[in-house]
Amino acid sequence: MYQRLNRTYYQDPHGETHFSWIGNILIVRAIGPFNIEGVDTSFEQLKAEVAKANNTSWIRLDYPDENTFGDHEVIRGIEQGFFWSLENGCRAIASVTTTSLQKALFESFLSRHDLNLRPFEEEESAMEWLSTQ
Repeated sequence: MYQRLNRTYYQDPHGETHFSWIGNILIVRAIGPFNIEGVDTSFEQLKAEVAKANNTSWIRLDYPDENTFGDHEVIRGIEQGFFWSLENGCRAIASVTTTSLQKALFESFLSRHDLNLRPFEEEESAMEWLSTQ
């Protein structure tokens, strides 16, 4: 058991997130199923990546793999990462979804929140949309 982000954790983090920059585009690759410990770890990594890059205006391109998913608490944690990004210099987020469930979750989220975030099935379409943001 350990504590971080004012939570007590009972499991090791599950899921991996890899970050890289191409100019002002933050590439976020999520791999595997996540638990809340994994989402919180990824969120801390996201904040560190953005701080390190020191970009005042940037865009984000997400690539969740076909296994990237989690329970309702995980989904809320991922949503908080979207909010945080858009409140900290991110102009737009595109996600190249790999499953119909991921796309449905994005669309459900967008039906409740008016954010500059869009799901795409193809990288080319995502990059084209991001170039206009």
